[in-house]
Amino acid sequence: MNLNQKIAATRFDNQIILDNGSTFHHFKDENLVENICEADDILEMATNAGNKFITLVADVPGLDDEVRFDTEGIANLFSLSKLVKHSRITYDSDIEDSFFMHEKDGS
Repeated sequence: MNLNQKIAATRFDNQIILDNGSTFHHFKDENLVENICEADDILEMATNAGNKFITLVADVPGLDDEVRFDTEGIANLFSLSKLVKHSRITYDSDIEDSFFMHEKDGS
């Protein structure tokens, strides 16, 4: 593990970040996912540190989409662009400094 990964691990290990720039969900913490297995395809992720090939997928309880899984990642990410395809996402800083995901049934 390089220094950047060690620093990131101390900050983001058990947190999930809502990323408005990601095109896929990506998790690194095996405690947050289930059913880790080989993906049908390999995802090549381009980063500022170079390209990374992700070969595993997993399930997050309560999420319809599968997530890419890589223990060497620096954070657990939900892709905002993927979430809005299945749920309504709201943010109102007058109420709370938080994003809310609303299910199709209104909950």
